[in-house]
Amino acid sequence: MSNTLVVLKGLPGAGKSHFLKTKGLDVYSISPDQVRNLVAAPVQVEGGVYKVNHYFEKQVRKLVLDLVEKRLQRGELTIIDATHSKLTYWNEYRQLAEKYKAKLYCLDFSHIDIETAKKQNVLREEYKQVDDLIIEKINTQLEKWILPEDIEVIKPGEWDSKFKWELINLSHYKRIHHFGDIHGCYEPLQFYLKDGVKEDELYIFVGDYVDRGIQNAKVLNYLFSIMNLPNVVFLEGNHESHLINWANNLQAKSKEFERHTKTELEKESVSRKTTRYFCKKLKKAVYYQYEDKEVLVTHGGISKIPDNLLTLSSEQMVRGVGNYSTNIDELFTKNNPKHTYQVHGHRNTFELPIRAAKRSFNLEGGIERGGCLRVLVLDGDGFHPIKVKNTTVSARYEKVEEKVFKNHTLLKELKESRYIKELPQQHYQNISSFNFKEKVFKKGLWDKQTIKARGLFINTESTEIVSRSYNKFFNLNEREETSIKKLKETLLFPVSLYVKENGFLGILGYDSHYKNVIYSTKNYIQSKHADLFRESFFERVSLEREEKIMKALRDKSLSLVFEVVDPLNDPHIIEYKDSKLILLDAIYREEDFRKLTYEQLTNLGNELGMQIKEKAFTFNAWEELEEWYNKAEKDFSNQLEGYVLEDKNGFITKIKLPYYNFWKWMRSEVEKIDKGIEPSKEALNNSRGETFLKWYKGSKHKKMNQDIITLRKEFYRDRI
Repeated sequence: MSNTLVVLKGLPGAGKSHFLKTKGLDVYSISPDQVRNLVAAPVQVEGGVYKVNHYFEKQVRKLVLDLVEKRLQRGELTIIDATHSKLTYWNEYRQLAEKYKAKLYCLDFSHIDIETAKKQNVLREEYKQVDDLIIEKINTQLEKWILPEDIEVIKPGEWDSKFKWELINLSHYKRIHHFGDIHGCYEPLQFYLKDGVKEDELYIFVGDYVDRGIQNAKVLNYLFSIMNLPNVVFLEGNHESHLINWANNLQAKSKEFERHTKTELEKESVSRKTTRYFCKKLKKAVYYQYEDKEVLVTHGGISKIPDNLLTLSSEQMVRGVGNYSTNIDELFTKNNPKHTYQVHGHRNTFELPIRAAKRSFNLEGGIERGGCLRVLVLDGDGFHPIKVKNTTVSARYEKVEEKVFKNHTLLKELKESRYIKELPQQHYQNISSFNFKEKVFKKGLWDKQTIKARGLFINTESTEIVSRSYNKFFNLNEREETSIKKLKETLLFPVSLYVKENGFLGILGYDSHYKNVIYSTKNYIQSKHADLFRESFFERVSLEREEKIMKALRDKSLSLVFEVVDPLNDPHIIEYKDSKLILLDAIYREEDFRKLTYEQLTNLGNELGMQIKEKAFTFNAWEELEEWYNKAEKDFSNQLEGYVLEDKNGFITKIKLPYYNFWKWMRSEVEKIDKGIEPSKEALNNSRGETFLKWYKGSKHKKMNQDIITLRKEFYRDRI
């Protein structure tokens, strides 16, 4: 069954809401009356009683349609509880149903006559009661028009028989074949089906037909050739959303699809029209009986079969219950009767066998990485797991010599340190980031481990350092070793100054288990900023260069560290017209900090086509550096964040410039004002600070949550 949208129709007082409540369906319903009460409280009318406020009808209608659309996007059973006396409402619902492939029903309460509705109306809470004249007007409107024929009309008494995901009996088939994720790997599929599709056997494919593999066109063209056979069923996997978008000339929300799969499909002239037809045939689940067994087949896997599968959203059928690390197979076996079984694909973080639990089968076999096409056959003798090895693998996943990583001691020390927090990464089993705790920074509790724990990602199973950023380094004059007095004694010349851009850190690493590049910030692989970094990278790097970069990370055991400047999505203090992605350093993925020289970095950057950090100055003696610094610390006109100083021995410190420091300070003072706190005396005693904060307090921009760059521009504009 497809997505389901049920729209109620009938007079106020006809018992629509009562029906939904008695059937346990109120949690699946959207009531415009409830939305009205969220938008505005009931109001008192001339008679002194309170009534629902109908003044904001346009706003309420828009909110209702937005809520309906969001539910249909997730494939949830959606019921709309209202009178629906105007045909225009139904046209809007038809458009949404068509957009999200939902079956539209009218649950019709017209059998309740107007007199009965009036009697039941007065029994409702006072503010919900509707005037008799309005009930009569609605009744006239409902009698004026007839619903379009394509909307199926049902009566309340038909609900139980109509709205049930029926268990279908497939015992007449000699055997049933269940195919796991294919991911663009044609040869294993061809090998298994070399004798063709047999009429007395059923073939169920669990989804994820494309992406990651390099034979996507061949896979699709073969599936197209069998898609109209009555004994072939295709389920929808999560990767099919990208295929659907492409088939409808929309951009896929996947760089994997856009960069690899799309290129292949268009090169091989795969028909978008045929793809659209194929996608319309995709089902969300198959629930069947075979002799004494009941079997549920979905792409994602669920934890329990509900009394009515219609109450389970399509999104959960496709993406599964829980997350990638949920042991869905054990949960299903635990939560369901002994005669029920589950078959799914999608996730196999723990690399379980096909029979992943007593009554749950996992058909995700890592086929695209040189694993297997997993097939489960059911016949009169029971279940039979089959694996077909895939030998045609993308260069991105090609096997390299296994390395033995020897970071057990480091990992133990990091885990045991009370000053370091471990953050397991979502969707990446066994990868954790290790970062120093806030109190380390506040109290200066730096040691040999806390100074490393910054943008450090480790696979806790293999002990491979997946990504490695800088050791923590400090601002000029922040600590004794970075004081001017100490630097005069310790710096080894020549000393270089590199421009410090004002963005956030993006780290590119590599994990040998996943055989893939890892995009992260200092803390997370999955986050808003990690996604911005990934997007910025893909905008600038071609497919060929991406594979070169992956091999450099893998073969040379490197991490690439970038400054990501995104003025649109992530403004900081310094204003930029355009986004930037700047390669700062290439750091070896090992315990002790070591990186490429600037010359080596430049060569690597040129080879990979990346913008390299700018070397602004080179000083050969302390006197040269001191003279420059004495001028720079007073120069408010230099609109940079600052510079990173690095001496011949690799010692690093940061120099922040006056313009940046001042506006960062003002940002914090603005935040105080917005919270109702007075600015600091230091800020008000600063001539620039006093002028700006006085302007802000009296400006229209106060408490508008505008970034400091926007406020600064408005401030200067108002002063001209």
